[in-house]
Amino acid sequence: MLLSPKSKKKNWGMVFSITLNIIFLTYVIVFIPKKGLTTYLMSQQLLGRYFNNTSQDNFRPSEFSSYYLDRRSLFEIIPQTPNNIVFLGDSLIERCEWSEILENSNVKNRGIAGDNLYGILKRLDQVTVNRPKKIFLMIGINDVISEQKLEEIVKKYRMVLSNIKQSSPSTEVYIQSVLPVNSRFNKPVDNNLIFRLNQELQVLAGEFNYQYIDLYSFFTIDNELSYRYTNDGIHLNGEGYAVWKEIIKNYVN
Repeated sequence: MLLSPKSKKKNWGMVFSITLNIIFLTYVIVFIPKKGLTTYLMSQQLLGRYFNNTSQDNFRPSEFSSYYLDRRSLFEIIPQTPNNIVFLGDSLIERCEWSEILENSNVKNRGIAGDNLYGILKRLDQVTVNRPKKIFLMIGINDVISEQKLEEIVKKYRMVLSNIKQSSPSTEVYIQSVLPVNSRFNKPVDNNLIFRLNQELQVLAGEFNYQYIDLYSFFTIDNELSYRYTNDGIHLNGEGYAVWKEIIKNYVN
């Protein structure tokens, strides 16, 4: 049975469509292993958006979690106000309602859970561009948890402080010591390294003429975060934040 020209054309169209689908599926299987297609496509869109923005200093979203990106983008759109007092850091900063506990509407929370010094460096311009009155910095525990060497952590911390000093020289900076963890925390962490890091932070504070605030001593028993202030071994409960408030309230107001 002979096919009409119209039928031949229709069959060739189906063959072409099937071939394209096979090529696409092969590409997905071979070139995007272990990476879901949706994740890949989303990351490419994000990369394109950010690489086209020269003010991002080669910011690469693929290096960060979606949660980090969401929080960072939120900070971009929040209206800026004068005399800001910025709390900058990781989950220990993010988890507290600082403006309420300190009864100060000028206090702004710029914490991101899971953040580290590299993440702070990549979003620091959001904070310094408005020349805040004060910055209360708490960062470093995630760098320790990821088993970075002390000298590398200190190097990045110095870069953060240098950036602040250059971009917002009139800002008062308060370097808050890194807290230890408790044995409840499910990942082994060297609290001795945290203690040594805090010694280095105190030196950096003097080097940059910033204020060092010792939180470590108030939360530590037997070189661990006190059970009294934590439920998971790393984050603070309400009582812990109440202690933190008492330590810093005179610096804030």
